[in-house]
Amino acid sequence: MSTLANETISKLKRCKSMKEFHQIHTHMIKTNLVNHTLTISKLIALYSLSALPNSLSYASSVFRRIENPNYFIFYTLTKGFCDYGDPLDSITYYVNMVSCLNELDKTAFSLPFVLKACSKLRAFKERKQFFGQILKTQLWFDPFVSNFMVRMFLELGEIEFARRVFDKMPERDLISWNSMITGYLRVGEVELASQLFKEMPERDFVSVNTMIDGYGKCGRCELAEEVFRMMNEKDVVSWTSMISAYVINQHSSKALDLFREMLSLGVKPDVPAIVSVLADLGFVEEGKWVHDYISSNKINLNSGFTASALIDMYSKCGYIENAYDVFRRVSHGQKKWGLEFNDIRPCDPWTWSRSPRSLP
Repeated sequence: MSTLANETISKLKRCKSMKEFHQIHTHMIKTNLVNHTLTISKLIALYSLSALPNSLSYASSVFRRIENPNYFIFYTLTKGFCDYGDPLDSITYYVNMVSCLNELDKTAFSLPFVLKACSKLRAFKERKQFFGQILKTQLWFDPFVSNFMVRMFLELGEIEFARRVFDKMPERDLISWNSMITGYLRVGEVELASQLFKEMPERDFVSVNTMIDGYGKCGRCELAEEVFRMMNEKDVVSWTSMISAYVINQHSSKALDLFREMLSLGVKPDVPAIVSVLADLGFVEEGKWVHDYISSNKINLNSGFTASALIDMYSKCGYIENAYDVFRRVSHGQKKWGLEFNDIRPCDPWTWSRSPRSLP
């Protein structure tokens, strides 16, 4: 039975459609694997978390035929209905689990999804009761669980409740601080984000880059620049975020100068950095310089974003023929946009009298 069960579980993990799930379930019924705890648990888990049409109703149907469901089955159903189905069913399965099982410590792993279900239903009274259960268990001391709850409430737009959870956490790590700062910046609470940033006992690239990006998007470019310049080490995301901040706030010349500085220090830009520089240039000679950099460095593109930015830049500057030539060369013979830019060579209309500007 062990070999057969392992083979069946392996096949279940490869299922990509309800038809395939049904075929394996039929096989399990014929071989009596429906009474094998691990195999039936895997079947329900994969049904519950697959997000396929009608998968949750089928998972419930299988569940009703199990005499003694374990906590893992309840957990996957609670999570599945919270994420992909009716949140009320998620709460119902959790309540059933508590009434059926004696090991309450194991049931606690489902509580974060029950809280999320309560938030979706705006069932604030019930959520408070479930949150109280978490505070009474050892689960509250698990950073994964507490961080999950902070991120969950932030995603639901409940910034105040997320902060209450954050403040009550027995121990905070970088994920805790970064999540809360990101949440504040997302809703435009720049001052609160800045205050938390200053209070952080330690910072990483994520912390600093988040502040640069957030300040830029909130129109506080000078603060983004201050954070950027105080960094002893910068990664490509740091440079990209600062360049984007300049572009968003219409500081095109600063964006281009920083792009050049990045190149002079040997930092290889990614596509977002190039698109940011091109997006709001309005200076055709500088745009040609960036275009030449793209071509000469054989930058590999996975999408048409940079090509689109080139076309947009040339169009804004009135170089319609150049814009069209980029479009023609990129799209020629391609079903999708996405090829290496070394295939794009400046043609006669693009020949300019001088070489691209040297790096500072």
